[in-house]
Amino acid sequence: MRKSVKWFAHLMERELRKNDGKGGWADCPETFLFNSIVDNLNQARKLAHGKDKIKACVDMANFAMMIADNEQRRSKP
Repeated sequence: MRKSVKWFAHLMERELRKNDGKGGWADCPETFLFNSIVDNLNQARKLAHGKDKIKACVDMANFAMMIADNEQRRSKP
């Protein structure tokens, strides 16, 4: 695995663990997840650089992962 992918995946997991108390995303409406990506994208565009921009990118990636995970779970026979 590429060093940058491993680093980013670690940040994604850390953020997910912070939110474990909220429950999972299996029942989360897809429109909410897509809107959350857009919200974080708009936030990241406004930020010049630094930790806040990285966090917004991590959040976008996590919401995209949630959509993909829900989709693959529904696609399984």
